[in-house]
Amino acid sequence: MIKRLLTAALACFMTVACAVTCFADSSTEDAQTIDHEIDVPQKIVFIGDSIPAGYGLDGYTKDASEPPKDSYAAILGKKYGAELTGKCPFQMKDLAVSGDTSSQLKEKINSGSFDKDIKDSDVVVISIGGNDLMRPILEFIGTELNIRSLDDLKGIDPKSFAKPEMLVKMQSVLSTVSDNINAFSENIKSITDKVHQLTKGTIIFQTVYNPLDTNNNLAVVSNLVADKLASLNNAINTGSQNGSNYKICDISTAFAGKSNELTNINSFDIHPNAQGHQVISQELDKVIRQSKYHYKEIIKKEVTSSSDNSTGTGQKVSMSTAFMTLGLFFGGFILLFVIVMVWFKKKQN
Repeated sequence: MIKRLLTAALACFMTVACAVTCFADSSTEDAQTIDHEIDVPQKIVFIGDSIPAGYGLDGYTKDASEPPKDSYAAILGKKYGAELTGKCPFQMKDLAVSGDTSSQLKEKINSGSFDKDIKDSDVVVISIGGNDLMRPILEFIGTELNIRSLDDLKGIDPKSFAKPEMLVKMQSVLSTVSDNINAFSENIKSITDKVHQLTKGTIIFQTVYNPLDTNNNLAVVSNLVADKLASLNNAINTGSQNGSNYKICDISTAFAGKSNELTNINSFDIHPNAQGHQVISQELDKVIRQSKYHYKEIIKKEVTSSSDNSTGTGQKVSMSTAFMTLGLFFGGFILLFVIVMVWFKKKQN
């Protein structure tokens, strides 16, 4: 008899609990997810060398956590952050390191040190290759010609670069540059493949400009640079596969014939000045806005009940939680009551 009472009580409790759970579930509406289309990325990451790092600009320091305010990374970060204010959070990350070659960037990205920042980004902008090309040439100019400043350059006869012995010396340099460009082609594939593993976002690769194209004293060198630069930029264009692997931002064309205006070459520095960074930001913005981006807004639906109609104050109550609590309370009370009755009946017997 006692076993039957306990079984009945337990069945009663389970019935109440299940009924309450079902009722609670039926009264709870799932959170609603709304997809919003936006014109600019919610998360943008810059990787590469000294150009996206902002080398040569006011406020640049190698160990700074943020790029200089005049850098194109900072310009776009400020622009997009303002555009998305009130819509969704925005994040800009500049991971560029001054002096890096494509081989060094490949090592860093394959090491996993960029994984967290690149993961789920909407746009990854890559600027690399300038050091692969220019470093051997600038080292040659500095060591072989002893040119380390604009004043040194002014004392050089431009015709000296065309002398056969000078051209012979430069062949070794140009051979090194050619090897670097061949390695560059393989490196950019490895770099972009890794980025594709981390994010479904858009990859944008910047072409490399010629910083010597308007300096008459270096006209011969500039022509040699232009020839190798064409090979390097051709590798970038070929790797793009008509935009299926990554999009191209053609900085080389934007800077053509304007190195005196857009770089610090008059201070014997090949990096973009503030005006040059402004131009890069404009060119990148055009490419970035060719795509549409999305963010998801999750809205949790809650039922509002008034706790005090006389004062007009109210509170939001989760109906599922309320019914579950009440149901389990009464179910537990019934179970406890039956157990007590069973114990009392057993005591009397």
